[in-house]
Amino acid sequence: MAATLRGMFPGRRALFTAWRATTRQVSSPTNAEIQPQELVQTNAENTKRSEEQVERLRDVSRLSPALRRRMRNEIPTIANDFQLERRYQRKLYAKFGRGSGVDPRIMWPTREELSDTLADESEYGISLQQKMENVRKRLREQDAAFKEREKEIARNLQKMPTWLEEYRKRQVKKRQLVQEKDVKKQTLIEKAREYYGYDVDPRDVRMQKMLAELEEKQKKEEKTKKKEERKLKAITKIQQLADTASAASSKS
Repeated sequence: MAATLRGMFPGRRALFTAWRATTRQVSSPTNAEIQPQELVQTNAENTKRSEEQVERLRDVSRLSPALRRRMRNEIPTIANDFQLERRYQRKLYAKFGRGSGVDPRIMWPTREELSDTLADESEYGISLQQKMENVRKRLREQDAAFKEREKEIARNLQKMPTWLEEYRKRQVKKRQLVQEKDVKKQTLIEKAREYYGYDVDPRDVRMQKMLAELEEKQKKEEKTKKKEERKLKAITKIQQLADTASAASSKS
């Protein structure tokens, strides 16, 4: 396993040896025969080859050159026929600009593409000007809807204090109902204790049955009380109407 890893990831000694082997100069007699300009060019080529070899040794991704260039966001090399198509060339120019080496005139539609566009317009009855007008209309409608939404939000913000106050009142009423329910339950438990003479677990079957009976009885009493109150209000209202009628007849 260690040997395999050493083969996949060369160490610094191997990199230095490869670099030194590629940059080592030839024997002195040959150097003497080489002109200074040729010597500089040779050293530059050796350095470039050395850098390329080191880069190959450092690259352990096993990616193909095309994928490596894509990962680095570099201009791809033309290696397939589909890369020569106008659609691909347009994408290259749109992404890399003049650096792609693509003729910008390829961006414009060809005569065939223009003819197809005109044929589509004549077939579907929608011209380019009409399409542009439809786009403008849609944008105006979106802008109007956005402004209406802003107005609605402003109106709701003005109503916010009232809504908050109503919400607080509902919460207070809800807590009051819970407290009243707890008080009623405690009252029923006290009645059950008086009936049995000792504390009874509220989860006991007898306690549950008695609580249900007492709750039903209390509901009936409350219902009867409300009925009597409504009856009394009706009688009072009738009496008031009778008094008003008699007063009016006496005045006449």
